[in-house]
Amino acid sequence: MKGITVVLVLVALALVALLGYAMLYEDQIVAKDLAQQQGQTPSMGQGAGQGVTWHSSLGPALQEAKDRNGRVVVDFYASWCPPCKEFASKTLTDKKVQETLQGFVRAKIDVDSHGEDAMKYNVRSIPTHVILSADGQILHRKEGFLSPSQYIEFLGQGK
Repeated sequence: MKGITVVLVLVALALVALLGYAMLYEDQIVAKDLAQQQGQTPSMGQGAGQGVTWHSSLGPALQEAKDRNGRVVVDFYASWCPPCKEFASKTLTDKKVQETLQGFVRAKIDVDSHGEDAMKYNVRSIPTHVILSADGQILHRKEGFLSPSQYIEFLGQGK
């Protein structure tokens, strides 16, 4: 009898945890959908790239790069990724980073929504930062969290 009680308690705890996760995930989806309906790029965390606009898909970003004869900086991320959130809140909010980003067409690609793009560019971990030519060829890539100075150095290698 004691063993059955322990099992029931564990099952109940698992269900509560699963329900909590489902509610959190639903809130993230609703927030993301609302941002897209309002024509905004979903953020990668608090303060993500304030003052800098980002494409949320690669097609329009590559087209803009062709039109401007420029390059695209792509940040592959996921809303649930702690290093992605840290990158958004600590690196993308840096004024020098924002100034440097002005020289690029910018795209934030959610790997959960755009898995085909993540596979095409061989994204194996997130965040992954890629600089592309206007025709979509990889010029430079880096994986993981980058501090503002590391990101500026990365961007400099793609000019």
